[in-house]
Amino acid sequence: MVLAAVLDPDPLMVAPELTLEEAIQRLQTRQKTYLVVQNRVLTEGACLSLLVGDPGNLARPLGELELPASAPGYRLIWAGERLKGVLILNLPEAIWTDPRRALAWIDLEGSLWHSNPTWQAWLGGRWQQLLGDIPWGSLVEPWCREHLLVTEDGRSRYVFSQISPVAGGCAVEILDRSRDKEQELIRAAIVQAIPDLMVKIDRQGRRKFFMPGQSITIYKPELAFDSEKTIYEVLPAELAKQRMDYINLALATQTTQVYEHMIEINGKRYFEESRVTPCNADEVLILVRDITDKKIAELRQQWQYERLRLINAITQSIRQSLNLETILNTTVREVRILLNTDRVIIYQFDQHLVGTITAESVSDSQFSLLGETIVDPCFQVKSHERYRQGYITSIADIDNSSIRECYHRLLHQYGVKANLVVPIILEANSLWGLLIVHHCTGPYDWDPWMVELLTDLAQQLGIAIQHAQLHQRLELANSALQYQVNIRNAELQSLLDYEKLLRTITEAVRANLNEESILKEAVEAMIEGLDVKDCLVGLLADSNQTTYRIGYAHNPNCLGLIDNLDPLVYEHLLKHQSIYFSTHHLCLGQVTLLIAPMYDQDSLIGFLELIREPGDEFSAAEIRLAEQIANQCAIGIRQARLYQDSLQQVRKLEEINRLKDEFVHMVSHELRTPLTNMNMALKMIEARGVQESQQRYFQILRAEWARELNLVNELLELQALESGTRALVLTSIPVAEVIYKIVEPFIFRTQEHQQYFLVEMQGLQDSMAEWVTDLSLFERIVIELLNNACKYTPSGEKIILRLRQAPEQLIITVINTGVEIPADRQGKIFDKFFRLPNLDHWNQGGTGLGLPLVRKAVELLGGSIKLTSRQRQTQFEVYLPPCQVDQLG
Repeated sequence: MVLAAVLDPDPLMVAPELTLEEAIQRLQTRQKTYLVVQNRVLTEGACLSLLVGDPGNLARPLGELELPASAPGYRLIWAGERLKGVLILNLPEAIWTDPRRALAWIDLEGSLWHSNPTWQAWLGGRWQQLLGDIPWGSLVEPWCREHLLVTEDGRSRYVFSQISPVAGGCAVEILDRSRDKEQELIRAAIVQAIPDLMVKIDRQGRRKFFMPGQSITIYKPELAFDSEKTIYEVLPAELAKQRMDYINLALATQTTQVYEHMIEINGKRYFEESRVTPCNADEVLILVRDITDKKIAELRQQWQYERLRLINAITQSIRQSLNLETILNTTVREVRILLNTDRVIIYQFDQHLVGTITAESVSDSQFSLLGETIVDPCFQVKSHERYRQGYITSIADIDNSSIRECYHRLLHQYGVKANLVVPIILEANSLWGLLIVHHCTGPYDWDPWMVELLTDLAQQLGIAIQHAQLHQRLELANSALQYQVNIRNAELQSLLDYEKLLRTITEAVRANLNEESILKEAVEAMIEGLDVKDCLVGLLADSNQTTYRIGYAHNPNCLGLIDNLDPLVYEHLLKHQSIYFSTHHLCLGQVTLLIAPMYDQDSLIGFLELIREPGDEFSAAEIRLAEQIANQCAIGIRQARLYQDSLQQVRKLEEINRLKDEFVHMVSHELRTPLTNMNMALKMIEARGVQESQQRYFQILRAEWARELNLVNELLELQALESGTRALVLTSIPVAEVIYKIVEPFIFRTQEHQQYFLVEMQGLQDSMAEWVTDLSLFERIVIELLNNACKYTPSGEKIILRLRQAPEQLIITVINTGVEIPADRQGKIFDKFFRLPNLDHWNQGGTGLGLPLVRKAVELLGGSIKLTSRQRQTQFEVYLPPCQVDQLG
């Protein structure tokens, strides 16, 4: 590196163009100072003795200095514009330009003589600020340090700075050691992070190397390293033997052996893991790690698992069964198995704080206390309130504890050596009992997790007990509710049965018009539906309603009997009230009666009586049913009696109608004789000749004769149709031909009345040219309808006769316009002798038998007729089915 510098204390004023050789010559005549920068040779140690032999005697003439044989690098040192000296270098250019090395020379005034490019790159013009904490003026010997330097490029570098003081100044070297420092820090961090105790041991147990880990605190003897002692001298005998066994196994198999063990030191348990790795044939490296926290965590996790398992088992027991005994027995059994104790009990208090052992689990039957009641005045006076507030008792050894004497005697009485008690508290801080764990064969160290476990279990038990009690209350409530529901269901079923019975009787009553049958249906249905001894219907027998007759009774011995009506019963019946009492019955002796009144509107007509054994009762529903059935019986009786009255009236009307028909038939036949005589007289008068003055009267006489003859014929024909004596005379007729013959006289008649007459026949000429029917009735139907239309159709209106084929029938339609039958009279249009004279525009009169004849004829042919009259148009439609061909004679 830099070897020497020649400095002139008094810089020379020289021209800048001065060459190096000229500068050296100028400086050789002046007093110089040689600055030793580093103990390095110029050439083969030539300058070493010269420069370091006497550090205090450095002033030598330049000419006395032996320069290197191979020309070193010379550099001029300037102080402003003055030449201060020359720098003699003997280092490669690569070192001068090394980016990891900053070089500089500084005089006593703090001026920078010279520096390499790295110095400028790292420190620039701020070198005094960045290195300001270095005492430049007070350095009397070499100074160095390692520090962090933030260079001009913003990087942080770990550097080694070395400053060598010389007369007139100092030389500075700053070396970047960031990479080395990083590796050192990493190695130091690794060493610092190793938690294990590391020890190297040979076959004889001698320790060759020892480094305690950062966290090893298991046992102290190994922490003081003494290479003269074997592990047998620094470790407990058991641990030393175990370790040597694994050392020998690792050396024998040349494999790493890992093992764990527990050691107790000063009453405290520790866990360690040892890893024995062979280094060679005779030595192993042992890493010992403290795993106490890990093992405790694992044990706690295992305890927590057991705790959760037990709680889940109890919770599952609660879910599967809300039976309190099952829950308590499950709890004590699981707790005793988990804690491996002698006895676990549930101690339940009554209202006087007297406790009974209601559940237990014991390791030996000799420890059993199940069912025993313990009276503890000491507890009642001093401990109850504390336990109610959540107090827990944990005694590892009752003989070496400071418990009260009364409590000690009680525990000793039941053979208790160690005791753990947790209260079972319900809602509102109510102390229900105690969950107690006893160890009877000796003291027992209760770990904190055991207390936590029992505390949690006690809370779960409190919830379970509350649920069980609630379940018991709910079961009682459900039983009571179910009882009420059953009663209500029975009542509803009875109501449904009664409703069904009422519907059955009502339907039977309404479908029957015989009074005796109605009463029988009602009585027998009541006997079957209400499970009564007997049932009967009494009907009032006299006008002043003091006696009654049994209209029907299930017991045949009572049927038809007559008896006086009890005044008290009669008084209730008159008020529309049922009566329910015990009495002596006419036929059955001592019974319980229910009597319901039967009214026809406002008149009392009788009563319905239900009979049961003495002492049997009738429910309110049965009373309502009896009243409803009595009402239905009254309705049925009224309908039956009305029906009988109507039958008598019908019979009278039929008789009158029969007499009328006989009279009409007789009169019609009797009228034929004088009409025949009148016809003969008219013919004789006409044959002799009628004078012109008498012609009008003769025409009137003939017209009235014809009218009277038509009336008689219509009466006879209608009577024959109604009586059924008119037989069908079937023949196959040509419909079109018959129609043309019928309408011929009407053509002239309608022309005379200035009416438009149309005949329409659809499909009759071909497919229905022949029609099987009664020709006389067919003609009568068409003629009467056309005659009726001509009579009631005004001038200028239409009369249409339409015949058309429909599936399996012949439809005859007669339409006349300009006239409308009032709606209130359309229903009477087919009645006999009914006429509408105010609609007869031509005053032709009539008998009122035409349309009745048409309807009877249509019915006899098996058809139907329909009237439609609206919007000044009247239409009659006749539907005639074909008569069977086999009916032809």
